[in-house]
Amino acid sequence: MAENEKIYISGMECASCERLITKAVESAGGHVQSIDAKTGIAHIDYPDGALDKVKEAVIATGYGIGEKREQAAAEPFEQEFRIFLHKLFSGERELWAERKIMVMSLLSLLLLASLGFFFYLFMWHSVASFQPKIPFLFYSGLSAVAIVASLAHYRAHRSEFTCMEGMMVGMTIGMMAGFLFGAIIGATNGMFMGAVFGMAIGMLTGAYAGKCCGIMGVMEGMMAGLMGGLMGAMTIVMMLSDNLQIFMPILIASCLAILAGLTYMIYNSAGKRGERSLMPFSQFFIISLALSVITVAIMLFGPRGPITI
Repeated sequence: MAENEKIYISGMECASCERLITKAVESAGGHVQSIDAKTGIAHIDYPDGALDKVKEAVIATGYGIGEKREQAAAEPFEQEFRIFLHKLFSGERELWAERKIMVMSLLSLLLLASLGFFFYLFMWHSVASFQPKIPFLFYSGLSAVAIVASLAHYRAHRSEFTCMEGMMVGMTIGMMAGFLFGAIIGATNGMFMGAVFGMAIGMLTGAYAGKCCGIMGVMEGMMAGLMGGLMGAMTIVMMLSDNLQIFMPILIASCLAILAGLTYMIYNSAGKRGERSLMPFSQFFIISLALSVITVAIMLFGPRGPITI
């Protein structure tokens, strides 16, 4: 016999939260009659005796029942991260999506490096003006693969994000994409082209990654991409006369570390909540290749400012 209960759910903020909670309730055998993120109230039908199971399913998604949020004691961050790394490299099924993205990233890097070496060997090695740009050819491929990997991970879990999580993901990817490509093109083509290209890539990726949260997420992602593109180009142009070749690898490594941290955040926040669906390797590589080719084409044929390498 079915029963009905009015439940207050703490931590509910938006339509994404409503979808997550509805899915959790249904997985426990219940049915959501109505749910409102503004009031935090859900009217739930459930089989006789299954109320506790329904509440446990809601709590497992990261929300609370009642005025006081029920939450298990969290483990120290260092311990959680070590467990994550152990699961990632030990082959546990729980992290199959993250492991596959890592493999696709490595294969894409290898293919891009092979293509770059081929073109250098047969076309660019005799072009004196291209020699200072060789490291930036590598940086462009590395950055393209890193951004596509982050987008692939976002896409695998986008239906599971809460509003706040989705906006954080969109802002981070948009900011890092804009900063990386703004810096690369800023060094080879100058402030104007670096800022324009960095802002374009950052705003596009930020908007895509933020759209899971509606217009607010799209706007947050675009603003982060705009700021990243502008600041990346500006920073690198200021470094042109001050150890740029040393600074650039440090900058790239720092951005990649932030994106690696984002991977952990996505898994820890949304990766435990549902099924994952990954883009195929062919799509992953084609997007990485296209982004790399566009970047290299701008390096070679785009307008150059008065201050470049």
